Amino acid sequence: MAADEAKAAWLARVLEVRIGGVADSNTVDAGPLLPVWVEAKDSVDAELSALQHAMRATRRTGLRQIAELGLAGMTDTQGVGMMVALRNLDAAPGSASAQRKAAAAAAAFRKFLSANKMVDLVERNPFGVKQNMRTTFGRALDAIEKRVAL
Repeated sequence: MAADEAKAAWLARVLEVRIGGVADSNTVDAGPLLPVWVEAKDSVDAELSALQHAMRATRRTGLRQIAELGLAGMTDTQGVGMMVALRNLDAAPGSASAQRKAAAAAAAFRKFLSANKMVDLVERNPFGVKQNMRTTFGRALDAIEKRVAL
């Protein structure tokens, strides 16, 4: 790679500035991040809705109570923390503080996904309702973390 191309690739990767059409394949679109998260959340919500329907159909009180929790009940404050951090980051994209908070929220949500037993149960549910919570949120978190890496 020529020196000018190397400089342009560095600018694209680090500063998200494109010069002369050179772009690094590791960069993330500079648009707002909240829509990335909302799209993932909506996808997971739709999958969980199908599972909730199957659980309610059993007429077993315990399963019906679990079904009523939904995603908000499972994620506790993690989901709200992500939404707030991303709203703040989208409102002030150059803010190092907002980037740190978004990075912390993403790390906390990733930890939730890897450690929460409820996620395991949902993804391996006995109702045959496909659930891709870790994959769907994982992709969104990848994009968010790539953007907020300081």
